[in-house]
Formats: sequence, structure tokens, C-alpha cells
Amino acid sequence: MNISKIPRTGAIKQANLTLDYISIKAFIKEGIRWSVDNEKFTHWLPLYFGKEDSRDRALHLGRKALSMIMANSTKRFKEEFILEIFPKILITTIFVLMDEQRHASIRVLRMMTHIHALFLLFMETYPKLYD
Repeated sequence: MNISKIPRTGAIKQANLTLDYISIKAFIKEGIRWSVDNEKFTHWLPLYFGKEDSRDRALHLGRKALSMIMANSTKRFKEEFILEIFPKILITTIFVLMDEQRHASIRVLRMMTHIHALFLLFMETYPKLYD
């Protein structure tokens, strides 16, 4: 995904999804930062496909990714990051679709479904966030 922040406050302004599936190895070790559609991306976030055996790995990598997005370090995860990032991702994606900057396709729906599944997994793991 490509994150843009408000310079004065550091708050997330937009979180645009890239519609390509890319591994963490390709992102970190290979340094891939351009999608097949020639879109630049700055951050990586794992996807959750709803399988029980990948749940712990998705949470572990998700915590590190959220921490990197918000604090520029993989070791400073805070539960509040979940409520700051995931709604921005979903709202930005919906806005881009409604503004016709991106074609509404099955790829967009799949990506939103995976992001939403990861969001629900985090909310299930940290139920006090519902308050």
C-alpha cells in the first residue's frame, strides 16, 4: 500500500491499496516497490485469508507492519494503530472507487475482503478496541 501522511501532524491522510499480492520477502529483500499496474507503494501489510493455521502469522506480521507504518519501527506496536490504519484503508479505497480513479473490479473487492478479514482478526484479538 501507499501511505501519505499530513506533514504537520504525522496522521495518515490516505492509505491506497495496491492490487498486487506481494510477499514480505519480495518487499524487504528484493526491494520491490512498483506494482504490475505501475503504481508505487511504500508499505507492506499482510493479508488474512481466513485460514486458522495462518492466523498467528498474520497477527505477528500485521503487528510489525502496523508498527512500521505508524512508528517507523517494527517494535513499537500499539493497539490504537489498528483503529487508525484499517478505517483509512477502507475509506480511501471506497473513495477512489466512487471518484472513478480506479475501476471497480473483482481484484478491488478481493483486496478489500482480505483487508477487512485482517481488521476483524485484529478486533477479535483486541476486543477492548470496540469501546
